[in-house]
Amino acid sequence: MKTKNYPQANIQEAEQICSKIQQEAAYQAQGLFDRANKEAQKILGLAKAEAENKKQALLKELDRNLSREEEKMLSSLSLEKKKIALEEKSRFAQQVLDSVFRQAEELRRSRDYATFLKKAILEGAGVIDTETIEVFCSSLDEKITTPDFIKEVTASAASKFKKEFVFKFHCADFKDIGVIVQSPDGHLSYNNRFQSRLKRMYDQVYAKLLKESF
Repeated sequence: MKTKNYPQANIQEAEQICSKIQQEAAYQAQGLFDRANKEAQKILGLAKAEAENKKQALLKELDRNLSREEEKMLSSLSLEKKKIALEEKSRFAQQVLDSVFRQAEELRRSRDYATFLKKAILEGAGVIDTETIEVFCSSLDEKITTPDFIKEVTASAASKFKKEFVFKFHCADFKDIGVIVQSPDGHLSYNNRFQSRLKRMYDQVYAKLLKESF
């Protein structure tokens, strides 16, 4: 079989065409690679930006949570300090009131107690304001409520209220200083014992002690 000989010019031309095709293919491939790389970089950039935004959002939320927790802790600490201070003030106020009670008990042993008792009876008489007034005293005060004492109370009431009262004294089962006065039928009653007097103004005294103690 005979080999067909092609002219040298045709061979060169074919080679040139193949070279151009290869160059064009390489150029197109490089273009595709460059576009793909740019697209990949763009996607990667967007992903990084989104990740950074999420990171910043999470950090801001974390800061807000930390701030809220810090505020709660500070608020709780402030409340605890106030609670401790209030407890100390309350303890001090109660100590003062306890001291007052003890001093009140000591008043019974002083020479001024008869005067205190008479004033308590007259105050009760002004409240009850009936012709006959029942006076209940502690059995510990029985030695003070003598006939002479009753005469003094009657005279003082007549002078103060410009009217006559009949006072009937009874020993009662309590130890507190002071008296309970009431009408004969018991419908009107005035507890003028020391603890009752203090209880009537307890809130006022307690609040004042708390205010002035510290």
